[in-house]
Amino acid sequence: MILFAVGAYFFKVAICKAPHIADVCDVMPDKTTAWYRNYDYIMDNIKALNAHSRQEIVSVKSYDGLTLKGRLYLTSDNPEKFIIFFHGWHSTGFNDGAVITRYYVDKGYNVLLVDQRARGMSEGKYTCFGIKERYDVLSWANYLNERFGKDKIRLILEGISMGASSVMMATSLDLPDNVVGLLVDCGFTSPYEQFKHIITNSMHLPEFPLLNIFSLYCKIFAKFDIKACDTREHLAKWTKPIAMIHGGRDNFVPTDMSRQNLEVAAGEKELLIIPEASHGVAFLHDKETVLRFLDQYLERTL
Repeated sequence: MILFAVGAYFFKVAICKAPHIADVCDVMPDKTTAWYRNYDYIMDNIKALNAHSRQEIVSVKSYDGLTLKGRLYLTSDNPEKFIIFFHGWHSTGFNDGAVITRYYVDKGYNVLLVDQRARGMSEGKYTCFGIKERYDVLSWANYLNERFGKDKIRLILEGISMGASSVMMATSLDLPDNVVGLLVDCGFTSPYEQFKHIITNSMHLPEFPLLNIFSLYCKIFAKFDIKACDTREHLAKWTKPIAMIHGGRDNFVPTDMSRQNLEVAAGEKELLIIPEASHGVAFLHDKETVLRFLDQYLERTL
């Protein structure tokens, strides 16, 4: 009974929609974090992005009837180059993507910051760690093509953490031809392997039977199987460019997961590891190196 209670608690925290996700502007981070050390830089970038005059809230219907929303930043009357950004677990598009979006906008790229299902402005009861979100990736790509013309624009799909894995899982879907590349930061190999890592390494609890109990809750309530997708199976068929970033001290999503993803990707591929960075903050640890990496990839791909 205790293990079933723990499994239920883990399901609630990991999968169920959070009652509120604090805006990054409203939270003073812990003094030991990279966010704290870069706090003024982050706030300056967010302030500049909020002042950007060409932004709007946009929405699509998901394949299962949810209204999904995002923030679209346009840099011209005839946009050509788009980056669609997908955030990580327990976050929002703006929280995870605002700082780098300001940089992209200044470079002339158009950016769509997506709030994934059950997060931010989007509808939904459950976060599905990419299993269902991969179809939402396709919906957002189709939205931009319908609005601006498939033959007139090029798209890069970008994601961080869960968003990175959502993007990689989407590669086996019928993505539009004008999706020219992927840019992923600290993505996991599969929901199953990620939950296994969290249970055994972060929670210090036994994999069996807790992972089985958690998996059962996902199937019964959220209607997805944590074993349904593995990014490595999808990337093995992806022949377009992919660039990966990961922190060398990432204890939440092990750095080796990016190495495994990179190994099987069929197309042009490259991996940047920032040795001192923990989960999702590689950019804040070494902005110069990451920006140089991004510039070279985006200019070559878009």
